[in-house]
Amino acid sequence: MKPLLELRRVFFRYGKRSPYILSGVNLKIIRGKVYCIVGENGSGKTTLLHIMAGLLEPEKGEVLLDGKPLKEQLPRARRLIGILFQNPETMLFNPTVYDEIAYAPRQLFDEGETRKRVLESARLLGIEDLLERPTTSLSYGEKKVVALASIISYDPEIILLDEPLSNLHPERKRRVLNMIRSLAAKGKAVVITSPDLELLDNICDVTLTLSEGRLKEGG
Repeated sequence: MKPLLELRRVFFRYGKRSPYILSGVNLKIIRGKVYCIVGENGSGKTTLLHIMAGLLEPEKGEVLLDGKPLKEQLPRARRLIGILFQNPETMLFNPTVYDEIAYAPRQLFDEGETRKRVLESARLLGIEDLLERPTTSLSYGEKKVVALASIISYDPEIILLDEPLSNLHPERKRRVLNMIRSLAAKGKAVVITSPDLELLDNICDVTLTLSEGRLKEGG
């Protein structure tokens, strides 16, 4: 099957005098699969996701979206790629939870379709009761789930999740895991990073470890 997203021999470092964080990373992302990338803090997991999202450009190597260079498809390709940052507070800027989840759909659809998508995303994650709340009043865990809802509401093909389960209580973790399963079942490609493989038990189709700048199969 043709990869939806592919990294070929990707190298990246922050500054010419710094060591490489990523050293020849190869990765193929296929529709309908959940990829779990584990590794110690500072191993480069977040950097890798940012390169996959087109937020960073590799020093060497290629990032291909549907067989074509990702950088040549920006910014329109952002419609196809959703990314959850490790710190959700950097993603929230609308006055209420409803407006936050509705922000991207409002750029793409009419208000009726937008409302439908907001309510469906909130239902999937069990946050219907938060919709009228100011985003500034949310707990850290609530902000993370709201940020996730704001991504799935516009239905991207690739979902990149940077430690999505951290700081969530068990019920919210269950909701997020069920949502990830449903996204993969719909043919979406999901990539998750985590320092702890146990949190992702029974959800990974492909498990990879990022260590010393390289991806290795298994966790």
